[in-house]
Amino acid sequence: MKGKLATLRIDDLLLDQEVVNKKKVGRLVKKLSEKKSIKAIRVFYCVHEAMYNIVDGHHRVFAAYNLGITSILSIVEPCYTYECTGNTPDWDFFHVRNVRAA
Repeated sequence: MKGKLATLRIDDLLLDQEVVNKKKVGRLVKKLSEKKSIKAIRVFYCVHEAMYNIVDGHHRVFAAYNLGITSILSIVEPCYTYECTGNTPDWDFFHVRNVRAA
């Protein structure tokens, strides 16, 4: 594990997927509803944009959000590990409330 373990507010996270897999989310909702643990998500924190961008865990975040969970265990890595250039990426980011399952 390269990054630091932290509990982050779901409202502070950005996803780069506008649609997530409904079946996968359903399995995660069931797991979370049964109070079972899920793997920590991976995010990178971009110091240039002051944003937490999800690298791995879009479905886990969406499932937790839909259950009213407000924070999630995360592995936070600095953006330079992804060769951050300080420029705004040319893809879109979405808040979890604007993501849908299909």
